Amino acid sequence: MENTPDCGKASVASGTTGTTGTGTGVAQNTQGGSSQTNNVYAIVSTFQMVSDEILNLRFNYDRRQTKGAINPQQGFSLTGGTFGNSVTGRQGTIEWGQAGINLNTSVTNQQINFLQVDLALKGSFVAGQGTTNQPNVCNTQDGVNCTAGQANTQCFTVDNRVCLVDTNSADAKQIDIRGKITCFAPTIF
Repeated sequence: MENTPDCGKASVASGTTGTTGTGTGVAQNTQGGSSQTNNVYAIVSTFQMVSDEILNLRFNYDRRQTKGAINPQQGFSLTGGTFGNSVTGRQGTIEWGQAGINLNTSVTNQQINFLQVDLALKGSFVAGQGTTNQPNVCNTQDGVNCTAGQANTQCFTVDNRVCLVDTNSADAKQIDIRGKITCFAPTIF
């Protein structure tokens, strides 16, 4: 059992909407039989486990494909739990197959009630750096410290000062992250 009310949120990725049928329109149906078809969604999932682990997942889902790349800045983080470790993954693929995410493609923003994905990621592990606080995202210029200014890179943080896993630290171990996540809200496997 998990403490997760849903499997995440889906919102249309910018610049990816289209229409089918006759007529025109991007954000709404129009007269003449046109219907909205959204192909690419930004998926953001946060799973709160009863073991106090928090798993964050962020990627773009393209219904015309069966897999895609994890978000390179905010893709995967697992923190907290009994041992208080931290794992992040920002490189690799996420595969959803033919029916891995149940979405209504005529809706731009929606809650996800079913999600099944396979992960094959490269990431970093730091022992004992975990926390039960919900990670959020900050801008970083060096991959270590958060910055208030503009930056091309983001990282997970729980204190808005340092990145959750410092990949430049001697304590960070490079790891492979592989597995399947199946969510029938509120249950996760």
